[in-house]
Amino acid sequence: MERGAPGTLYVFRGNYGLPSVDPKCLQLIGITNAVHKMVLDGCDKTFSTLDKSRILAYKHLTHNVFSDTFDLHFWGYDRNNQHLIKQYGEGKHFPFRVIFARRMNRHVQRIVEDLTERDTLAEVLKVGNEAVDSYLEDLSKLLKDKKYLFGDKPSSLDALVCGYLAPIVILEFPNKILQNIVNNHKKIVKYVKMFLQEFGEEYEGVIPSEIPQKVESEKAPLGTVVIAGFIAVSVMVCYGLIHDIIKVN
Repeated sequence: MERGAPGTLYVFRGNYGLPSVDPKCLQLIGITNAVHKMVLDGCDKTFSTLDKSRILAYKHLTHNVFSDTFDLHFWGYDRNNQHLIKQYGEGKHFPFRVIFARRMNRHVQRIVEDLTERDTLAEVLKVGNEAVDSYLEDLSKLLKDKKYLFGDKPSSLDALVCGYLAPIVILEFPNKILQNIVNNHKKIVKYVKMFLQEFGEEYEGVIPSEIPQKVESEKAPLGTVVIAGFIAVSVMVCYGLIHDIIKVN
């Protein structure tokens, strides 16, 4: 993953640029490798055996409750995924922007089909939204008045929970159903924002309040753009000739 300036939206190569349900998605909103370092350094080792077991159990539950529902909110709602596809596509030059959008749409369709194999999107999300709402209430009770879920020290559970919730809390999506569910839990929202401030120090605490208008990217030289366009057109013409889409008299 590439590092960048505050406010940069990071494009995940393996997930084609949309928010990940991994703690790495904290980097989507300007958080650096501090969280990764915290986990890799063994932040859980300072806890008791009992607490370690509880952290592990909560991590499994967090993934089971959040994963499919969050994916469907990102990918399943047309307004959300089209907004994000357009957002990331702005960092690409034509015709690569068009190719990227088609690739993304195919990827989105596969994910939604896999997650709604037996039921409609509305039916799956109704159950998922209720589970998320209930689990956030449980997390609020676990958090109480503590800074982190297990006291005054961050654990890998904090990184995982905030990895899921950070894009929902910070970024603006056209369809706000999931954001409204999360925002109803004021204590959790405050906790996520404090976590982001804590691990955003390398960027001087800069956390964007909304999704930037453009993905930061280096402008390609004009010559590169012209050559790329020529190659793309040539490939399309050859394809048309091979498949008799284009006929030469």
